[in-house]
Amino acid sequence: MKKILALLPLIAVLGLAGCEGGKETDEGGGDHLEYSEEQAKAKVKQLGESDGYEITYEVKSSDNESSHYTLGAKSHFYWAGVEEARYLYYVDDVSYQPYYYDSDALEFKKYGEPQLLEDMAEDDRHDITSTRDGFAMFLYSGNSFATGDGLTKKGQVTFAGRNATKYEYKWAAVQGSASYELIIDNETGITLKIALSAQYNVTGESGFASVEVTSFKTGSVVEIPAHEK
Repeated sequence: MKKILALLPLIAVLGLAGCEGGKETDEGGGDHLEYSEEQAKAKVKQLGESDGYEITYEVKSSDNESSHYTLGAKSHFYWAGVEEARYLYYVDDVSYQPYYYDSDALEFKKYGEPQLLEDMAEDDRHDITSTRDGFAMFLYSGNSFATGDGLTKKGQVTFAGRNATKYEYKWAAVQGSASYELIIDNETGITLKIALSAQYNVTGESGFASVEVTSFKTGSVVEIPAHEK
């Protein structure tokens, strides 16, 4: 997870530049993504409830190190893993069952008894669905970078075995410059790649970070992690 957090200072540079003004150039054609964030979320949810998915991202940053993040959903099971942390739980319209990973047994074990959602406080039910949806936040994260006027559609590409559309954005001002590349899956609106670079002239800082899909599975090849029945 620490490599994922390496994106935050660069995102902050973009946010700071946009809020403080002084914009000189916002280069691009004013293009927009085919799916809004809400539409992409709906596509992700639909895919998880039908064929299922398991997607692995590689996260890189300026320190030349990398880490991997995997998340999946199928048949009301939701799972995620980054480095040593692994999560799995089951939730449908009626019940909720959390699991913990037993490294000796190499499988997930039930954590307590299943709980009926109707017996939970409203805040607890909200927390459960928010966590489930939060597992998938990287799948539509490109939408957060596609709200300015500087976005340019570059054309169709194949990425991680998926038909996708590539976009670029460039921004420059007195206080610095930034650019990023987005690759968005055509069928689902899932973000397949974000590559962000920034130069902040005030402090002389610069950096690079990227998050990109290395494996995209759907359908019968998606296997729910081994777990206690």
